[in-house]
Amino acid sequence: MINLENINLWSILVQLIAAIGTIGSVLWAIHVYHKENDNRNLLDIKDNILKIPTICSDINILLSEPFFAALGNSIADELKKLHEKGQSLESFSNFLLSDEKSHNYKAQAIYSGLKRCDEVKQIKEMLKMLQDAERSIILRFPGLGQAIRKLSFYINRAATRTVSSHILNKSIAATLDDGVENDPFRSAVSNAAATGSTELYFKELAIYITSVVKSSLKQGVLGQRTIDLSLIMMENTCSAFGEIEINKLKKLCKKDSRLMKKKNEDMQKHAVEDAMIVLKNYKRYYKEEQWDKMIECKGRIIENMESNDE
Repeated sequence: MINLENINLWSILVQLIAAIGTIGSVLWAIHVYHKENDNRNLLDIKDNILKIPTICSDINILLSEPFFAALGNSIADELKKLHEKGQSLESFSNFLLSDEKSHNYKAQAIYSGLKRCDEVKQIKEMLKMLQDAERSIILRFPGLGQAIRKLSFYINRAATRTVSSHILNKSIAATLDDGVENDPFRSAVSNAAATGSTELYFKELAIYITSVVKSSLKQGVLGQRTIDLSLIMMENTCSAFGEIEINKLKKLCKKDSRLMKKKNEDMQKHAVEDAMIVLKNYKRYYKEEQWDKMIECKGRIIENMESNDE
């Protein structure tokens, strides 16, 4: 005779095993999903690491004579709109050299000139791309991400400064904040008026503004030499980390987080020093010649920065 209790017990047992199997399948699917999602996230981070040197290089290429001239012409064109029909160049020059009368108008011309210049839009878009890429790295690799951000500081600051309305406003002020006359601008206005031609007048102003924009890259501190050195360090660092396999990156992620918890929060004098404090923990991922170049470039950047302090 069939024992119904045994049948019910086996039925419950089968259902239990099936339920456990279902739960196991769900848990495994969740595990696989998280693993694949984590791998995709790390691949995105690798892509961002590898594309940062390209973005920085593109910004550096754009910071050249055509860009400076385009910005100078754009602002000069806006200043030209302030020149009234029939107004003499002498009268207009007096207007420009009277900050009390012309300050707000000149500020508006600079704002409109920056906004209208396509090259400025390109610079700002590239800077946003750079910041987005750095942010994605910092979320998983706070130490490495901050080190990369410290290296990109030099190109970032140079690009930001060339499109700074504050610097441009100071450059076309007749009198500086400390009460000293702005001789370069006064001389530019005088030379423009001496042309006797409205067209040449604003071309002279465009040449002056162009020289202001590009002058920032001629200095030692945050100038072109410093930018070039930082780009070498950026290329070496991103190349070294971009070649690391995904599984190793996962381990590095944990190591990086631990390092940041132990890191001394004291800031160094130079951004490159902060970067190297972090990167020396990853020296073994650099080729010997890459690391030697990192040390050399760091020293030369500091030399550039401090030579201007003397």
